Amino acid sequence: MKTIITCLFFVVTCLSLSFQKFGKSGVAYYNTIAATDTLLWYTELCDHTGTFDKSKYTKKQLQDTYKLWYSNRSLLLSTRDLETDPEKYNSFDSKGQLKLLKKEYAAKKKELKNLALVKGNIWEELRQNRLKNLDEWYELSTINLEAHSNPQILLNNRFSKYCPEYAEVLVSNDTLKLMECWGRLMSKQENRNFSEASFNKYTNTLSPESRLAHARSYILAYGWHNCAIRQINHEIPNVNYQGEFEKLFISVETECDEP
Repeated sequence: MKTIITCLFFVVTCLSLSFQKFGKSGVAYYNTIAATDTLLWYTELCDHTGTFDKSKYTKKQLQDTYKLWYSNRSLLLSTRDLETDPEKYNSFDSKGQLKLLKKEYAAKKKELKNLALVKGNIWEELRQNRLKNLDEWYELSTINLEAHSNPQILLNNRFSKYCPEYAEVLVSNDTLKLMECWGRLMSKQENRNFSEASFNKYTNTLSPESRLAHARSYILAYGWHNCAIRQINHEIPNVNYQGEFEKLFISVETECDEP
């Protein structure tokens, strides 16, 4: 017991001497240390360690802001909405994929809305931009999946007027127009590697059913879809988000690999 009391007396004495030595500046120093924390984040070739003021932001706010700005891939839709393998086109479960898409969209939208961002118009405007982009991708993916079993939907949506050639041919029962459209599209996609003779030779090796599956899957994915995505809002405000993010920290240390 005597030993314990002696040790406690020693600790108290040391603290008292420290306070007398450093005074208020010492208290301020210790308070400053206690009021800061660090965050590690990554960009393409660099690791960053930032020291931040905990009285201004929480680590959660900084992590969520970084996620919105840079590591937002997990917030994008990943449900497959097209079958590009013609051999699997007729067996593609578009209705099952549509259910998965709806579920994923609801979850991603909720996650985006619930991000605990650092306060500021820059970050809230970026969130709204990401939400708009998510909505538009969901809209197009839904059309893609529904068009697999009901091509008529391609004629009555906001993308239709921009991509009439592909919408009309996929709805039509005219197989000749379908084959011609497929050939033209192949010519655009393949450039020098394409010739009408080689295309005809290739299509003649396919059964009628397989030929239709090849044409429809190709036109839907590389004709309709590629045309429609050009109408989706991809514009991101002209803001240096990395610079704005680093401004949130007292100091930032960066280590980069050679490119």
